[in-house]
Amino acid sequence: MRFMLMALAVLTLRLDDAMACECDPPPLADSVAHAKLVFSGHIVAEHESGGSYSYTVTVDHVWKGTVARTVEVPTGSGTGDCSTGRLRAKDWLFVTNELRFVRMCGGSEPSTPAVIANVTRLLRAPKAPS
Repeated sequence: MRFMLMALAVLTLRLDDAMACECDPPPLADSVAHAKLVFSGHIVAEHESGGSYSYTVTVDHVWKGTVARTVEVPTGSGTGDCSTGRLRAKDWLFVTNELRFVRMCGGSEPSTPAVIANVTRLLRAPKAPS
């Protein structure tokens, strides 16, 4: 019985943690207006440490800010801290702060031709990474 109560307590804490960050993703126009950096790139390496993830990204296009040709993009653990955690797609539009940290409701999303066209319409033609 004691074990079952402990297991229930742990499960409840994990559920609370997973549900701690709730948001509706804002429209892309709002996200890019408030972002420090807007860029697209291809994930070339995934790094995991202690349940948190980061990615080495080769940058294709930069719409806002100054971004190097290759950058590290931290995504956190995705366990209720509003971070994204593990990314499933290889090509992304990153809409981030100056630290390039990807937030769950920050506007970053898998990159498609439609997404690239939309951000280009909003912010004009991209520049090359520096």
